[in-house]
Amino acid sequence: MQSRILIKIGGRAFEGQDGFKDLATAIKANRMVEIIIVHGGGAEISQALKNAHRETVFVDGIRVTRAEDIKIVEDVLSGTINARIASWLQDNGVPSRRLSGKTGGLFMVAPLTRGSQDWGYVGQIKQVNAGVVRQAL
Repeated sequence: MQSRILIKIGGRAFEGQDGFKDLATAIKANRMVEIIIVHGGGAEISQALKNAHRETVFVDGIRVTRAEDIKIVEDVLSGTINARIASWLQDNGVPSRRLSGKTGGLFMVAPLTRGSQDWGYVGQIKQVNAGVVRQAL
């Protein structure tokens, strides 16, 4: 079994392609390691919601995501950011496979609750279906 490294990239960590060129170079130098990248996208989600004239509400630093906002959030995370990361890596010689939290039941999630606060469609990951990731590798 190969070694695996999980990299969490914040939404602003790689705003331009130059950071991904460096990341791609590091990945290519470590061909015996399987790399899994998990990304954020908070700033782009906020901008997309603003462009759609939707109010963004945060409670304790967590975005409250309403049912009517889910499509925008998914489009930004899965469509825009995920596609951009995969494209930049592929353009720099790193084959990529795109997954989202909805791919093959990747995540089992429970609604996030703290006291009586309702964050809408915000969840806490309870289980990861690692088989989905292993199959993609």
